[in-house]
Parts: sequence; structure tokens; C-alpha cells
Amino acid sequence: MNIPIPEYCTLERASKLIGCEIGDLLHFGEIGTVTICIKVPSSTKAMVHVFKKDEETVYDIEAEWSSRGKYSEFVTVDEPMEHAEDYEYEFRIPAFISGLWGMLRCSDFGQPFTQIPCEGMVVLTGTDRPFLAILDFPGSEWGVDQLLNIQPEDMYILGADIEKIINYAGKRLPDRSDEHIDNINVKPNGELLVRHEDKLSTKTINSRAQFIKSLLYTMYDSDVAENPRKYFDNPDSEISELFKAKGIKAPNGRTVQAWLSMVDIPFIEGKS
Repeated sequence: MNIPIPEYCTLERASKLIGCEIGDLLHFGEIGTVTICIKVPSSTKAMVHVFKKDEETVYDIEAEWSSRGKYSEFVTVDEPMEHAEDYEYEFRIPAFISGLWGMLRCSDFGQPFTQIPCEGMVVLTGTDRPFLAILDFPGSEWGVDQLLNIQPEDMYILGADIEKIINYAGKRLPDRSDEHIDNINVKPNGELLVRHEDKLSTKTINSRAQFIKSLLYTMYDSDVAENPRKYFDNPDSEISELFKAKGIKAPNGRTVQAWLSMVDIPFIEGKS
């Protein structure tokens, strides 16, 4: 390579710079060792999660309720405080996102996604700021206006990940959760660092989500496990009534859906 590594580029361009196949890059993205990104069209609807841990970031967001990072951007709807959901560690606000965003998952069973959202929801991560953006289906509350159609030629990779692949030529790439060089509080593979001492691996997060999803399946049915949002958001549902009877505040349905949409129930072969 006779030129500096670009800050980001398409997978096709990156494959030529590195000397590999596009499928290799998709594989690394699928297993979470690099971040596969897409360019989100302007004014795409999303529920943005702004983490309170970064006090300077929150101050900036509260001042004008927008963020124009180096790559990832968002602007909230009018009078965002009327719509913002205030949680212990974060704000969740309806907004319009644009720019370069990382995909929490870039493929489904080895095949690259061709539409965003897929499977009900898609979680995107800010490439240079500690934000998550959750895209929901058209027609749902604050859902996208239309599906985003993408192909591998529409996917991008960051220069930092190109450099890492080059540096690990002939070796196994480390899992991103083992890295400590990122300054943001949400790793591009979706790892949430709520406290400085908490560093949960993707495997741990997925195992917890699988346990919750399996528990919902065994106690209720497959519809509750696969579509928990409509039950948690319905105050008259059996699970909501159970929480109220025990004096426990039920989690937000959108949040539970986001947790569980990324994992499958680990059925024993031949028993599902």
C-alpha cells in the first residue's frame, strides 16, 4: 500500500487494499471483530440512546439535542424533552439520524443483510460517539418511513479496522471486547459499558439474553419470547399484571425487544 489508510471506505475498496475477499470482511463483521458500517440516508427515523456516563456528551446533547460527530449524526424531533425517556444511565429520544453508522450485526446465517431493518429491529452504533440508534419497522411507533435496501457494495469499514486486519495478517483477530483502545463507552459491537469497571463480553451479553428469552418461552410461549415488546407495553397483559402484583417496575418493551432480537433460543437438537 503506497498511500495512507483511508478513514473509511467501501468493502470493495478495503478488500483491494488488504488483499482479501469481501466475504472475508463480512465474516469478520459477522463475528464482531470489526465493524461493518452503512451510510444512513438523511432524516432516517430512529430511537437514539444517549448515555449519561459521558457527562460532557450529555451536556452537549442537552444544550441543543443534536450531535454532529465526525461520522455519525443525529438531530432530535421538535421539543425533544417532551418525548425523551429518562432512564438511570441514559436518555432515549426519537431523532433523525444520518451519516456513517455501524451495524451490530451485518449478516444473518452467513448471508449479508439486504434490508434494514431486519427481524423487527436493527441496532446501529455511532462510529465515533457513544450512541446507539434503534430502527423499527415502518408503521410502528417512530418506525422508519421505508426499509433501507443495502448490498455488500453499500457497506463500509473504518480505517482503524483495516489497519487491524493488516497488522494481524496470518494470525487470529482478537475479539473487540478484549480491546481497551476505544475511548467511547459503547463498543461498536454493541457492548454497553455502563460503569467503568464493567466490561462484558459479547458472549456474556448474548448468554444473558438467551437465558431471558428461554425463560419467557418456558413460562409463556414462543410469541412472548419472540415479540416481548407488545406484552411488556400492554398494561393488561399477563406478564405486566404479574409485575404489578409483585410490586416490580416492568422493563421497557422496546428495550427487551432489542435485547432478545439478537439471539435465538438454544433448543436441544430434535426437541424444538
